[in-house]
Amino acid sequence: MSALPQTEPENRAGMYKDLRELLHFGHLSETVEVGDTVVSLRSLYPKDLYLLRHRVGPRMAHRTSSDRWMSWFAASAIWMMDGQVLLEDPQIATRLFNLMYEVPELLRQNIAHVVSSLQARANKALDFVEPFVYESESRSLWRSFGARIQEVSGFGNRLGYNLAQKLWVAHNNLEDYREELDAQWRHTKFIASAMTSSKAMSSINKADEEAQDNEIRRRQLVRDVAFAEWRGLEVPKEAYDSQGRALPQGKNGAPPRTEEVLFEEMRRVQLGIKDDHDRIIDAYKAQVQARIEKQRQDRQRKLDQLRAQMESSGATDDALRPLQLTSETLATQFTRNRKRRDPAETKQRAAFLKFISNDPIAGQLKGDIPIPLASLGDRLEERKPGVGA
Repeated sequence: MSALPQTEPENRAGMYKDLRELLHFGHLSETVEVGDTVVSLRSLYPKDLYLLRHRVGPRMAHRTSSDRWMSWFAASAIWMMDGQVLLEDPQIATRLFNLMYEVPELLRQNIAHVVSSLQARANKALDFVEPFVYESESRSLWRSFGARIQEVSGFGNRLGYNLAQKLWVAHNNLEDYREELDAQWRHTKFIASAMTSSKAMSSINKADEEAQDNEIRRRQLVRDVAFAEWRGLEVPKEAYDSQGRALPQGKNGAPPRTEEVLFEEMRRVQLGIKDDHDRIIDAYKAQVQARIEKQRQDRQRKLDQLRAQMESSGATDDALRPLQLTSETLATQFTRNRKRRDPAETKQRAAFLKFISNDPIAGQLKGDIPIPLASLGDRLEERKPGVGA
């Protein structure tokens, strides 16, 4: 089984030839010569077929009824003769029927065969409406003209839109609605991000990315399948589901993530069930905490050594209190060959306190460090003497 060809817009341009004509002009057309007269035939609209059914009545097996049906069928498709447009003339239908009824049977059959070929091409073009909607050409046409596409009159009767135009308008209306919903969803996520945990937002964004990737692959597959069928190539059965719809494949051929998988991931996030990624993050945080704890113990041991030296020399802790010395200042003053503190180290410590030591709560906007209030004694000691007025 041959693989499905990967196509580009320039490869698919010829596939939409009949569809473009149906959208822009309302019908497909062919020109034939009947003696010295040039006759232009067109594909029929749904309303044409409705009128044809009522003009002919139930088709009978005998020749007279068959000739009558074929004459009306051919007459309904004539829209120009020798350059004269006949669509706006309400009385021309009966005269064309009489003309087709009087021509030789072989000529009438040939004209009916041309009309049947046009009708078959128009019906085949309906298969390309959905892939054409996903082309940038179609969206540009829709944004330029919208539903203001060609609507044809036939013999004084308003024929309305053909089936291709109706499907194209319906698809583009749905596409506009989908784009509107996507914009609203993006705004909702932006507002909700201030009140949602990073894990939940990550899961939501991942689901959106998966859905977007799946839709892109599905649209590409719809276009590729239509191109393969247009060229008469074999289409793998794996490209369809049980309803005959195109099935997208995930990145690098992997199956796409389903809604059930994404719902299960969100449920695990809400229940706090950790996956491999969470365990890796926890292991890294544990290493950082262990390193910081070891540094704290080393500083405390040096501080204890300094205090022991001071006590041996007769100094006490009371002598230190007026100086307001802390463990950091003691280590700075009494440790020899101590390197100057790097500003990057201060940033790293702030990041540690903000994101690791405090272990921010899920749903919290920021992991800001709560600043403890100083005690009354500390605030009194910080008071500077002033000269009274």
